[in-house]
Amino acid sequence: MEHIGSGWQFDAYADGNRVLKVPISPVKMAARVMRSYPTLAGRPFSLMVKIRELLEDRDMVLDDLASLDVDRELLANFHEDAGRYYQDRVKPLGDVLEEGRLDPYWMVDRYVQSIRMGWANGFAETSFNFTVNHGLNARGRVVIIDVGELSFDRREIEHLVAERFWERAFSPTTLPESVRGYLFRAMDRDINLDRLSREWSEARPIDRPHPAPDRPAARRHAGQLRRQLAQGISR
Repeated sequence: MEHIGSGWQFDAYADGNRVLKVPISPVKMAARVMRSYPTLAGRPFSLMVKIRELLEDRDMVLDDLASLDVDRELLANFHEDAGRYYQDRVKPLGDVLEEGRLDPYWMVDRYVQSIRMGWANGFAETSFNFTVNHGLNARGRVVIIDVGELSFDRREIEHLVAERFWERAFSPTTLPESVRGYLFRAMDRDINLDRLSREWSEARPIDRPHPAPDRPAARRHAGQLRRQLAQGISR
């Protein structure tokens, strides 16, 4: 399979119309983090803390996605299949914007809409680096392609929204000034604490069928319990 991308938490490989997401090892993770933050090479304890946080975050997200019922299309249909993780193959928003074939203001509106759709499903992407962490699917819907930076914790999202974290993110710096200004105005209008309080809906657990009860074992247990009670009463 063709290797098509790397992040701090996953490697991505093309598999037809899907993408195979492979969780990377702590060693690979450390190397990639140091490429982004070279000063951590001289601070091994800080590097170790960062790697532990990333591993814990990844495990938590994968556990949440396995147990919670959300609109999978918003996550490019991220799912597990026989111990492997797959998504639909979509084009990153950065590539879409660079091609210049679609109206960038329309793209901004679709991105803001996708944030609110995530809120309605009880999650949000926390970095706001939409040019690399989001893509455009075949239906013209903006979807999340990097699930490693998801959060299902409303308090964390409230904090990010309150401090307008997107203004410090990398992706807005790649936009023309007029588009960046439009993005910030759209975020101020639609991505705020008032809307969050009205639109957030906690993700519900997946309703999995319970296994059929072991009736013979239940009968044996009931018989043992009756005998124990009888013995206790006769003493």
